[in-house]
Amino acid sequence: MRFALETVADARGASAAQEPAPQRAPWARATPLWIAIAAATILGIGGGVWYARTPRQPATAAIPPARGLAVLPFDNLGEAGQAYFAAGVTEEVTLQLAKVSALRVMSRNAVARFKDPSAQLPEMTRELHIGAVLAGSVRQAGSQVRVSVQLLAAPSGETLWSEQYDRTLSNIFDVQSDIAFRVVRALQASLAPAERARIQRLPTNNTAAYEAYLRQRPLVMAVPAQNAEGLRLLDEAIALDPKFALAHAMRPRRFTFSGNVTGRDDYTWAIQAAQTAISLDPQLSRAHYALGVALSKVGHIDDARLAMQLAIELDSNSYMAMEDLAMMR
Repeated sequence: MRFALETVADARGASAAQEPAPQRAPWARATPLWIAIAAATILGIGGGVWYARTPRQPATAAIPPARGLAVLPFDNLGEAGQAYFAAGVTEEVTLQLAKVSALRVMSRNAVARFKDPSAQLPEMTRELHIGAVLAGSVRQAGSQVRVSVQLLAAPSGETLWSEQYDRTLSNIFDVQSDIAFRVVRALQASLAPAERARIQRLPTNNTAAYEAYLRQRPLVMAVPAQNAEGLRLLDEAIALDPKFALAHAMRPRRFTFSGNVTGRDDYTWAIQAAQTAISLDPQLSRAHYALGVALSKVGHIDDARLAMQLAIELDSNSYMAMEDLAMMR
């Protein structure tokens, strides 16, 4: 329809410069505009009939509601200053589960809308179309860590699986991976070999580097002082383990926020940091996402789209990549 209207506009512009045409019969004076409108109307009616008669399914039909999962924030049972660790365990368990394409894992923002998830379980089930929730708690005392988890059926609250892990800090990655595998098994979801390998891969062997990475997570990127401290902690983590791809992948996101204030140089550093993370771990979805964000800031939209699409291929639950890709133009 747009093409037809533009053609009409071009034709009218050209005819305005010419001599008036001889008088024609009324039926011959029908302008292309009316023809275009008639054609669009017919196509619209036909398309509407086709759409109404074509069987469709909701977008979430590919994954049954029983395999929709919400991970609730794990309670911190340690000292108040260790809340960052419980939040970090929650985030990493969520991201491990998000690597399983047979599950539909809710984003942190979707879950955060419910102030009291235990009391709002029926409402959460209805609004998020989930079949289970994962709840837990974390207690850290020195190098010792206790992680307790429960997988609950939604909306009944029936316990499907529960476990308590008493480990040292150096074993926290094994705990997070085991939780993901046990949840997949309890929900009877399939797990591809490549997904299993990604879950089992350790982000770092250096626990001090991982602690520095977790301490930077709560620092707000939009607050310059906190963002600068976050970058310092990431640099500390990378100094302890130069091959820590997850820390490298977080730096470009902080550089990008810094670039919103300081200018283009920070965007360039963000691109370089994301490329470093990808070179260390080509399967790291967050690194491709960070690269896509940085590229979009310098106007490389086509390359940014490709990076976002790859991030989604590697993590089908990457809601941030989906949102940013949808807004690119």
